[in-house]
Amino acid sequence: MSWNDWEAVWRRQETPVGASNDVAAIKQTFEAKRRKLACTVLLRNAVEGGTGILLTPVMVYITWHYGKAGWPLAISTLLFFAVTCVFIVDLIRSRRCRVGPGAPLLVKIDVEIAELRHQRRLLGTWWAWYLLPGILAGGIAFVTLGRLNYGEAPPGFLTNLLTTPITLAWIVILLVLPSYFLIGVWRDLRKALKYAQLRLDELEKLRRYLLSEDV
Repeated sequence: MSWNDWEAVWRRQETPVGASNDVAAIKQTFEAKRRKLACTVLLRNAVEGGTGILLTPVMVYITWHYGKAGWPLAISTLLFFAVTCVFIVDLIRSRRCRVGPGAPLLVKIDVEIAELRHQRRLLGTWWAWYLLPGILAGGIAFVTLGRLNYGEAPPGFLTNLLTTPITLAWIVILLVLPSYFLIGVWRDLRKALKYAQLRLDELEKLRRYLLSEDV
């Protein structure tokens, strides 16, 4: 499941109104939105974590196949597995934090607020635990496999690449596509963070209202 797939799940969430929303409306739709968020987090963690668990043995085999000469591939594998562990740990955490349908409404709201704050932190630090490890893992693997399969680059190889129109065009394409992807991710992140904040504003308003009723 790519990051775009993950963000698409968040985009399919109905955009909250925020603190200006009516308390009665927030309360009426709370349970449905609570279940929807739980399904979203579960789906993301299961697919991302499951994909990582399936691909990690493949990467371990490739590393083992090249032996000592391919030791940098072990770094790529560890980085990839570290990202996978983020989703596995979050899956376990989210399941442990779940409350049953019979729990008091205030308890459900507190748990939901904590969950949204946690997801907001994950989204806000995505570059550190998802993007950078992915770039490092991919870069190390690309350079290492290139060296192992094709040997050292001959003198003037880079100059020839940059002065040959076809290869230069491919280099530009390979730079433009990731840049386009990252811009799209940045825009999706802003939307997802906005969703999380507006929903938090709604839930905090509902929580204050319920507490005031008990006074």
